[in-house]
Amino acid sequence: DKNAPDYQYLTDVNLKLLDVCKALGIEYFIVHPGTENVSMKKSLEKSREWLLPFVEKAEKLGLKICIENIFEGLYDECIRRAFGSRPDELAELIDSFGSNSVGACWDCGHAHVGRLDQKASLMILGDRVWTTHVHDNRGRYANDLHLPPFYGSLNWQNFMSGLSAIYYKGTLNFEI
Repeated sequence: DKNAPDYQYLTDVNLKLLDVCKALGIEYFIVHPGTENVSMKKSLEKSREWLLPFVEKAEKLGLKICIENIFEGLYDECIRRAFGSRPDELAELIDSFGSNSVGACWDCGHAHVGRLDQKASLMILGDRVWTTHVHDNRGRYANDLHLPPFYGSLNWQNFMSGLSAIYYKGTLNFEI
C-alpha cells in the first residue's frame, strides 16, 4: 500500500538492490507478491502496482524478477488467504506484466504449508518457473520451518516429478 509508512523506503531499497544484483552478476531477484486483507482481485492490482517499478528496472538492467509463491497462514489468530499462494494467481500476476523479465520462484516449502499438490501446481506454472527455494517443513500453517530436505513431511517424489513434468532445467536453491 503506497500509504504504508515504509512503502517508499522499501521501494528505494529494492531498486538499489537491483543495481547490486547487476554489479554482482546475480540474474534473479526474488520478491513476494503483496497481500492485503482485501479481495484477491484487489491484491492482484496492488501486487502489480508494487512490483511494476522493479520489473521496469530489471528490464533495463537485463535482470529477471521472480515472484515467489507464498502461503496461506495463521495471521491474527485466524487462517487467512494470501494472494500468490496458489499457482493460478501467480501465473495471472506474472502474465499481467507481459514481460520476458518476469517469472516464478517456486518455494516447495511454502506450497507444502499451503497443502498444495506440488506436481499439479508446477504444471499450472509450467515454463514460468525459473528458480526454486527448496526446504522442508511439517506442512502446518504458520510453521514454515525451513528444514533440510527429508527432515519434515514434504512429498519429495511429487515435487521432483512436478519439476520433471515441466522440463525444469534450473537450479535447486536450498533455503535453510
